[in-house]
Amino acid sequence: MFVNIIACGRNGSTLLTRLLDGHQNLVLYPNEVNLFRISKNKRNSKNFFKKFFNKELLILDQTCKENLKKKKLRNFKKKMFWNKNLNFLQNLFNNYIYQYDKFYKKEIKNILIFKSTDVENIEKYQKNFPTMKFIHLVRDPLTNYESIKRSRLQFKSKTIFQNQKSLLENFIENRWRKHLDFYFKINSLNQENHLLIKYEDLCDKTNFTLNKILKFLNSKNKKINNTQSIFNGQSFRNLPNSSSERKIPTNFKAVNLRKKYKYNNILDKSEIYLINLTLGKLMKKLNYPKLKFHIDTFNLLRPKSWEFSNFLYIKQKEDLLINLLFPFLYIKYKIYKLGLLIKN
Repeated sequence: MFVNIIACGRNGSTLLTRLLDGHQNLVLYPNEVNLFRISKNKRNSKNFFKKFFNKELLILDQTCKENLKKKKLRNFKKKMFWNKNLNFLQNLFNNYIYQYDKFYKKEIKNILIFKSTDVENIEKYQKNFPTMKFIHLVRDPLTNYESIKRSRLQFKSKTIFQNQKSLLENFIENRWRKHLDFYFKINSLNQENHLLIKYEDLCDKTNFTLNKILKFLNSKNKKINNTQSIFNGQSFRNLPNSSSERKIPTNFKAVNLRKKYKYNNILDKSEIYLINLTLGKLMKKLNYPKLKFHIDTFNLLRPKSWEFSNFLYIKQKEDLLINLLFPFLYIKYKIYKLGLLIKN
């Protein structure tokens, strides 16, 4: 049985994967798998799979080298294999278990769990894998968007635009709202295969939340491991620092880092206002607090200092295409914000 921990990104999917790792009858694939961002031809290609899986192994080997107590966890002589009668996910898990068989061979593992952030393709998962179970991981949209923005602008040092849309538009239209609209629609039809988990509960009520998930998976696990592991229970020596704040260490147990270390809020008032305005009804359903304040059109549209700083950084990179597109994308971004104000 496949289980998809699906989330918008920056809301605890890696944490949940590592907390579930090592439980009996569960196989947790460590890396993110966005299946439907891969074209159908590539998903059915042995050559593409070989390249894809070799890259995955490089990432996993690096994790072993830098972060684990045990350095060598797999047999490097084992070669990748491909079964044309199986789908991409089945081949991926079969190869993963084969590479790390000394940790999986003792038990029959029948629940295969992976994490994905391609919520824009959530209907495709449902259509192509009708028996798949979904753990819908959500987070307060204000702190969720703030974390995405912090990670992209401060940690990765990238532009505020992605796929010719602003971070804000992508988050509201293609990620958070699309995810929750799908969940509330499908959950009324098929509750057995869909479970909603709030990131805040995962951090604040960890044991209760993990028990809830294990019950949903019909797992016979009785012991809760409230610590992160990988490769079926292999311990970390250390964890990579937070990708939102470089100087903040990642805790071995479930911790809301933003709350613990009191991150500075990097959202401007127009972003906060528009998220409350457009996602307010869904936030209310999930008992997320909705901030009540008004912002006039001028303050909504006026250029912000962080936007100008981002533009200067892009100019320094000397990326000709981005430099040419930035002014047009910026105007489009302001039009989008004005459109939200008028529509709502």
